[in-house]
Amino acid sequence: MRPSRVGASWLIGGVSVDVSEPVHVKYVLLTHHHAGHISGLDKISPRAVVANPFEVAMLTDGARFRGYVAAVLRRAGAPPREVQAAGARARFARMAAGWVDLDEFSAQVLPCGSHTWGHTCFKTEEGIFVGDVGGWVVSVGSLRRVIALLRSLGGLAAYPAHEPPTTAAQYAEILEGRLRSLLRAYGECSSEGVPYAMALCARGEGDPLRLAEEGIAFAKYLAELGLARLVVKDGRYRVKKLG
Repeated sequence: MRPSRVGASWLIGGVSVDVSEPVHVKYVLLTHHHAGHISGLDKISPRAVVANPFEVAMLTDGARFRGYVAAVLRRAGAPPREVQAAGARARFARMAAGWVDLDEFSAQVLPCGSHTWGHTCFKTEEGIFVGDVGGWVVSVGSLRRVIALLRSLGGLAAYPAHEPPTTAAQYAEILEGRLRSLLRAYGECSSEGVPYAMALCARGEGDPLRLAEEGIAFAKYLAELGLARLVVKDGRYRVKKLG
């Protein structure tokens, strides 16, 4: 990805490795920890990187990252595998919600934990920077809250990481349509027995960790809707389709 937005001394969304021109950035507001959003940090050496505490832990605590991956893959019924942490060395400022004030710049820090557990949206006078909320899902309930938030912002500009800018209300409808499609797919695939197999059925392919996270998210949501029963056996989720 390209940087979402660069100001005189700040950058929102993350930094990719293809930052080719010299950029003087004091501060980075990081939406989440995935590699495509942090791989250029070593090129700009910011004074501070503002991020959710969970996202910082995934980047700086290798043992916690490996434990998280192992637990998710096991719960989802996925084959065990080694997943390399993206890793980052930077001066992190941990912040989950509220306002961040950086020299002449301020932004509202909004929890948007639907793509990763600590995924953050940043709202400024220019608009709302939503990162990858349109991508893989770790919490369907959180995604619904993000959609409601975007609807409430109406015509405010919205800047997704990998899609063209639009308005908050328009992006909410895009996300709603994607969610409806995913719910249909996962409902049809809920007889697969375990979340990982459900995700392979619904998505066709993808990164094993993303598949495992999303499979668990939709298995839980279908259980909340009364469309499936979720039980834990031998440390793994088992899904039984109802109706």
